[in-house]
Amino acid sequence: MNKQLIERRFSAAAQQYQQHASQQAAAAQQLLNYLPEDFHAQHVLDLGCGPGSQFLTLRQRANTYTGIDIAAAMLTQAQQTYNGGSWLKADFEDLPLANDSADWVFANFSLQWAEDFSQVLREIRRVVMPGGRITINTLAAGTFSSLRSSALHATGSPRVMRFAEVSLLHAQVAAVFPEVEMHLRTEQQHFPTLTDAMRSIRGVGASYHGVSERGLLTPRQLKRWQQQAQKAAGNDNQISLEWQILDITGSVKVN
Repeated sequence: MNKQLIERRFSAAAQQYQQHASQQAAAAQQLLNYLPEDFHAQHVLDLGCGPGSQFLTLRQRANTYTGIDIAAAMLTQAQQTYNGGSWLKADFEDLPLANDSADWVFANFSLQWAEDFSQVLREIRRVVMPGGRITINTLAAGTFSSLRSSALHATGSPRVMRFAEVSLLHAQVAAVFPEVEMHLRTEQQHFPTLTDAMRSIRGVGASYHGVSERGLLTPRQLKRWQQQAQKAAGNDNQISLEWQILDITGSVKVN
């Protein structure tokens, strides 16, 4: 993972992030659904907070809130929009926080961009208090599978990032958090054209990989990709975006 490139892509998406983030919002709500109805934390860490998309919701269930993101423009947008939170630019793999500094860690559609997922999990374990709770997720292999397949047929390259296999993610989580639960879910979005689907992905900063591991697409390649994607779309002629989401939730026990 090129962290500087990731930061630039997500910073570039800061202004329009909210209008393209419907799937992210639904995934965040699903994470919240795992919490007991009476759950209330002293301090929540929101890893990958973006422009503060979940600030108001999380702040209702915690006395204090810290939003953490790698992209400075995302944090600027959050600070300009919301009062009552702390905002921190940091790498998830090296959190500048004390041990046992929060009793709730929330992370929605952010951890898959880390270079070392196991290290991120170890950092979360370090900063969450014993008896605290984690509600986090990550994307797994199978995400954007239709786009990858049509791109491979049309251009000779998948063009869209491949995420980690579910079996690997399970093993990584179990090694650090053997006490938590994992739930794999599949969600879909549908778009009238390939351009609309890719615009949605770019709108949330997630296009840093697929555009050009083999260079920018030519108009001819883009047209072939569009044709291949429409061919695979079936009778409804809608381009599908698949999301394989691994939810990771539970209370953290004393080591």
